[in-house]
Amino acid sequence: LAINSNGEIFVAGNSIGLQDQSIVLFKLNSQGQLDTSFGNNGYLILNDIAGIGAEDVANDMIIDRFGRLFIVGTSRVFPATNIRGAYFSSIALGDFRFFAVRIE
Repeated sequence: LAINSNGEIFVAGNSIGLQDQSIVLFKLNSQGQLDTSFGNNGYLILNDIAGIGAEDVANDMIIDRFGRLFIVGTSRVFPATNIRGAYFSSIALGDFRFFAVRIE
C-alpha cells in the first residue's frame, strides 16, 4: 500500500492464473473508490516479468518525493529467482520500466 501527496491510494497484490502468477496494481482515489481512469478500469496487471509462466510477486512499494512509484518483488521461472522492480515514471499513464537482479 502506498499513498501519494494527493491522497490517491495504490495497492499491489497477486493474481494466480492457470499458468502463471501476476502482480496486480490497483489505484483508488482519495475517497477509497477505484479510479477507473487508471490502467484497465482501475488496475494494471504486470505479468511474465522474467518470462512466460513466471511467478511474479509484489513484496513492497513506495512513492518517492517526485511522485514516482516503485514496486519490488520477485519473479521466478524455475530454477532461477530474480529480484525485480517496476518503476513507474508516470503513474497516471502506467508508464513503467523493469529493473532486475538475478539470484541463482
